[in-house]
Amino acid sequence: MNNYNTSSARTIFPNRANVFASVIIEFLTGQNCEMNNILVTGGTGVLGQHVCSQLDRAGLNFWALTRNPHPAAYFRQVAGDLLRKTSLDSALCGMNSVIHCASSGAANPDADIAAMRNLIDAAHHDKISHIVYVSIVGIDHLTWFPYYRAKLACEEMLIESGIRWTILRATQFHELVAYFLGLMIRGPLMITPRGGRLQPIEANAVAEVLTRAVREPRSGRLTDIAGPEVHSFESLAKSWQHAAHRRKMIVSLPVPDMRFRLLRSNRLYHSGCEPVGMSWGNWVREHASELNPYISRAQPKPANALTAAR
Repeated sequence: MNNYNTSSARTIFPNRANVFASVIIEFLTGQNCEMNNILVTGGTGVLGQHVCSQLDRAGLNFWALTRNPHPAAYFRQVAGDLLRKTSLDSALCGMNSVIHCASSGAANPDADIAAMRNLIDAAHHDKISHIVYVSIVGIDHLTWFPYYRAKLACEEMLIESGIRWTILRATQFHELVAYFLGLMIRGPLMITPRGGRLQPIEANAVAEVLTRAVREPRSGRLTDIAGPEVHSFESLAKSWQHAAHRRKMIVSLPVPDMRFRLLRSNRLYHSGCEPVGMSWGNWVREHASELNPYISRAQPKPANALTAAR
C-alpha cells in the first residue's frame, strides 16, 4: 500500500478513493475486501512519525492528522484539530480505526482530556470501530502529577466509551531522556537528579507494538512495555556523554522539581513490563549525534497546540 502523499486530492478526500477501490476489487474477485483506514493523531510528532513509518512498512492504509497539512509531506495527511470537534468529524469520515498518539504533555494536561472527549464523540458520529491509545507506565500510582492524572482520566474515558479500545502503556522514550540530559548541562557541569531510576524505551519499538495492536481483533489493556535495561540518571548521563563525545563533570544533586520527584518514586517502571526494543546504550550510540526531535518541539506554541511530546 502506497501511503506517500502524491496528490492533494487524496489528502482532502481520503475516503472516496479507498471505498471506490474496495467496491471494484470486491466486484472483480467476489471477495469482501473492506479496507481498514487508520487515522494517526500526533502523526507528525516523535512517536507518531515512527507509527506512520511502521504502518507504511506493514502496507496499511493510513493518514496523519494535522492542523495544517503540508502538500510535500512524506506521508498522507488530513486536516483536523483534536480541540475542534467539527474538524474531527470531517477528518474521521471514511476511517475505521484511530491510533491516538497526540498529547499536550505536562504543559497543558487539561487539553488531553478535552481532546479525548472530542475524539470519542467524533468516533461515535463516524462509527469508528477501534481506538488504540498510548499511555504511560505507572500513572495510576502517580496521580498527584497533573499530567499523569489526565492520562489516567483519558484511559477511563476510552474504556467507558463503548468503542472497542486498546491501551498500551510504555515507559519514557530514549529520545525524551536524551533531550532532558542535554538540558542538564550547565557550563562545565552536567547536573543530574539524585535518586530514582528509569527503564527507557525506543520510540520505534512502541510504534511497532501499536501497529500490531491496530490490526488485532482483540482489544483491552496490553502488557506494559519498557526498554531492556534499568538505569540511574547518572548511568544514563555517562552513556550519553560518551556517545556524544562530551566531557562534562557529572554532579548528582537533589532536585526539587516535580518532574524529578517522579524519578525518585521508582514507579515509572516495574518488573512486569515486557522488555522490547533497543537498549539505551545501543540507541544512544546510533543517535547521539543527531538533532534531538524534542528540541524543535520545545519551541513556544499556541496555548491550545497539541503535540506528541510527553
